[in-house]
Amino acid sequence: MIMSIGRFVVDPAQRTAFQSFAEQLAEHARRAPGCLMFGIYEAVNEPDHFIMLEQWVDQELLEEHILTEEFDRNEERLLGFVVGEPSWDDYEFEV
Repeated sequence: MIMSIGRFVVDPAQRTAFQSFAEQLAEHARRAPGCLMFGIYEAVNEPDHFIMLEQWVDQELLEEHILTEEFDRNEERLLGFVVGEPSWDDYEFEV
């Protein structure tokens, strides 16, 4: 399995729009083939600091998801809300 973790800060002026986008993004991503879990969480002690957690069956299905046009559109929209540089890490593990 693959766990992908993204970390980013959202522009406070765009917070409401981001929350609406994030709900739609999560709902859609959870239906993607191979997606086991998808969630976006805000840091309790740091407003506007978020992590995006994704769990995928395997690297192949994650890559198929990343290669879609919808992924490209969503990534562009997400980056429009982000202040600074986001970071992404992938982890592989066995259950």
